[in-house]
Amino acid sequence: MNTDKAKSITITKVTDLNSPEYHVAMKLYNDLFPEEERLSPQQIEEMVTGGVYTLCVARHAGLDKIIGFALVVFSEDPAFLFIDNIAIDSSLQGKGYGSMLFTGLEKMQEEKSQGIFLEIELPAQALDEEDRIAREKRVGFYERLGCQAMQNIPYLFPIKDQEPLPLLLMFKPAPGVNKLPAEIVKQMVKCVYNEVHYDVPNREEIFNSFAHTIQDQFFEKAHTQEDKYII
Repeated sequence: MNTDKAKSITITKVTDLNSPEYHVAMKLYNDLFPEEERLSPQQIEEMVTGGVYTLCVARHAGLDKIIGFALVVFSEDPAFLFIDNIAIDSSLQGKGYGSMLFTGLEKMQEEKSQGIFLEIELPAQALDEEDRIAREKRVGFYERLGCQAMQNIPYLFPIKDQEPLPLLLMFKPAPGVNKLPAEIVKQMVKCVYNEVHYDVPNREEIFNSFAHTIQDQFFEKAHTQEDKYII
């Protein structure tokens, strides 16, 4: 058997909520994310059928099974890819499949996409040392894939009936993109707020609390490295 082929993955979009692929992805979602971070099955179904979320699954060629998934938003105006959830089966983590999945999603971007947009937990907000290390590894994972921290944005993650949570915004610019004007960044954040965090009634108030601080973002040419801590 060709080793490279056996270790490769194929990424496909899933729209049929009754398909085996959808059910496997949702089982992974429930297994890999804590309950307090998960959306309800009904919310995910509504967002997939409504065209907000695109569910992408990764099938392992050698094992012939779904080993990972991502819930993403392909925004057209402004054009960017927002990765909300991305995960690999716990039994196969640390083998490079998380990087493969991310790279595959990157290739699926629209031609005019500005790049990939992510919300990441801040290491400084960790609950304990173990949590801090896990968060630092997560940030390092995305940095090795070419993502860069967006500067001087006190971003707040809106949560229904709770105080908003400070998070780090990261971005991997598309080839040729070395600057994001402040207005485009604001539009991207508003898109995520309105499409993904639509259930938070006071999201406009939360957005306005930090929107005035958003400035132009400049990106250096990314140098990716072999990933050591792969999801």
